[in-house]
Amino acid sequence: MAYEGHCGKCVEFQFFGENKKGYCNWYHTYYFPTDTCTHQKNMYEKNPSGCFLTTMICNVLGYDDDCFVLNKLRNFRDNVMQKDEKYKDLLLEYDLVGPRIAEYIKADNKNTTLWDNIYNLYIVPTTNYIMEKNYSEAVNKYRQMYDLLKEYYCVEDISYDEIKKDYDQSRAGHGKVMIKKNKNAL
Repeated sequence: MAYEGHCGKCVEFQFFGENKKGYCNWYHTYYFPTDTCTHQKNMYEKNPSGCFLTTMICNVLGYDDDCFVLNKLRNFRDNVMQKDEKYKDLLLEYDLVGPRIAEYIKADNKNTTLWDNIYNLYIVPTTNYIMEKNYSEAVNKYRQMYDLLKEYYCVEDISYDEIKKDYDQSRAGHGKVMIKKNKNAL
C-alpha cells in the first residue's frame, strides 16, 4: 500500500504490481511504490527534478537512457558508492543539490557546446577512471564537474545534517533523497 509522499501515489510512477518496482518518469529510474517521493509536495510548481547527469546526457545531448556511459556511472554508484560509507556525504549532496542543477540544465539546454564540453572534459574521463577501477580519480573528476556546475549556476550548499542519519545510502544517488524505512511505522 502506498501513502502520501510515496512513489505509488505519484502521477509520474508507472505501477507494475504490488511488491514490484515501477518506473518513475520524473527521475528516469525504478522504485518500489512505497519508496519516498520528494518532488510530490510541490508537484504542480516548477521544482527540482532528479538526476542532472541523466538530464544532461539524455535530455540535452540526446543519448539513450541505457547508453554505455550512464550504465557505467550507475553501476559505479550501485556497486561501489552505495556500499561504501565514505561516499555517503557525496551521494546525499548529489541527491539534494543535483535536482536544482538538473533544472538549470533543462533551462539551458540550447547551449550544446557547453554540454558537449562538460561531457568530454568530465563525464568521459570519469567513466574511463571507473573502467580502470581508479575510483578515487573518478570521484575527483566528478567532483570537479559538480563544483564547476554549482559555481556556474550559483547553487549554494544545503545543510543536510538533520536528514543524514535517516538517509538510505543503499538507494542513494538518483537525484532524490531516499529515507530509511521505519520498521515500526507500518
